[in-house]
Amino acid sequence: MDRRQFLQTSLAGLGTLYIPSWAMAAPNRRVADEHFFLQILVQGGMDPLYLFDSRSLALTAAGKQAHYHNVEPYLWQGTNGQSTLASDLVRPLEAYKDRFSILNGVMMATTFDGHDQNMNFYLAGNAFGGECFLPHLNGGEQSKPLDGLISGFILAELQNLGKTVPLGVDSAANLIPRLKQLPSLDLKDPVLAQLKGRMEANGQGLGRFAKGSSDMAEAFSQMPELASALAKVDTSAANKEGLTDEEKFLHLAAGIFRSGVAKTAILVLSTDQAVDTHDEGGAKASPALAQAVVGKLDKIFKAMGDIEFGPGQSLWDVTTLMFGSEFGRTMRQSGKPIDNTGTDHNPLNNSFLIGGKGVKSNLVIGASDFKTADEELSGAHLSKDKESMKTVGRPFDFQTQSSREDKPAEFKADDYLNVASVVNTIYHLYGVSSEHYRSLSRNGSSAPILTALLK
Repeated sequence: MDRRQFLQTSLAGLGTLYIPSWAMAAPNRRVADEHFFLQILVQGGMDPLYLFDSRSLALTAAGKQAHYHNVEPYLWQGTNGQSTLASDLVRPLEAYKDRFSILNGVMMATTFDGHDQNMNFYLAGNAFGGECFLPHLNGGEQSKPLDGLISGFILAELQNLGKTVPLGVDSAANLIPRLKQLPSLDLKDPVLAQLKGRMEANGQGLGRFAKGSSDMAEAFSQMPELASALAKVDTSAANKEGLTDEEKFLHLAAGIFRSGVAKTAILVLSTDQAVDTHDEGGAKASPALAQAVVGKLDKIFKAMGDIEFGPGQSLWDVTTLMFGSEFGRTMRQSGKPIDNTGTDHNPLNNSFLIGGKGVKSNLVIGASDFKTADEELSGAHLSKDKESMKTVGRPFDFQTQSSREDKPAEFKADDYLNVASVVNTIYHLYGVSSEHYRSLSRNGSSAPILTALLK
């Protein structure tokens, strides 16, 4: 290979793996108790009605809840004595009851309805952005060359995802085999030294350009270590014929995890239909959307059980998985007929699935209100939902780990299950320092963890 070819390959690697900061780690270092994290995101705001927080058709008959599936939901019973109404669309996931638990009635950013604001709140704990919780799961002593990999794009303002790289299966199939063939990068090479010097020079001073140049220089200096780590990843399983994109990504993630390159992954599910169903047509297509998402989850869950990670272990055994969206949907829209209405954003009630390593399965935790047409809504509910178009999470008792039936007159954040408690529970599973724990309200105490989920 001549210098020109070497330079082209080096720059291609840098463009694919732009990483502003590093925590050094030996590529092959394995820990005794490996624990990985997979975040599955559906962006746009999934409607829990067609998943695990459904409603009786009697609400539709009463003009309260638009329901375009027109099939009565059934009772999904948790082993903790709590239950939820589930759409019959989720029946394929019954085969994995021993793999996950359901969280309902989870509140998001209660004063903001925007997509970005609620995704920020979910991932960073602040509606205006900040540090994503995933890189914190890596831990100081067990840091990896990468914080994680991601399939897709996240609509959020996150300050610390520079080491979580968009490395898809096709990119990996091209990049990693080349890294195996190439000699180790020598940053003392005159051409590479010249490039690094220019980045460092441009990185002096203030402003975004200088900051970007400085970050690139730091990434450039660490490129040899990353290249060495990635070269050890086996991508053969990810390139098998007949696999879905999601299954391919799981195989790639398993290879990344197994080789010690990273311990977290974000899978952003792509959908052929719009998730953000404001218009009537989109809302009427929601059952088909939910069916497609369940179908993807079915394949993901099966693949996680089929992918061998080590002797007697599957990917499920070493990974905690979480599935969710940035918020739920309203029951209907104001002034629209119940059989021809769209839905709007509802951050006052959301649902998540969580399972895998360290998590008790087959539980139902939390619930939402507005289950019947004549239900008396609380003052707290009405203070947040004056037109009575939203379902709202019920008050939550963190001592008994169950929803409450009382109806508070005023809304107080400490009374409710918030996504902050969900993230703090994940932090607890990974031994993250309590200094990172989120609070239920500004300047409040740390949100309680969901102890019922802990094995």
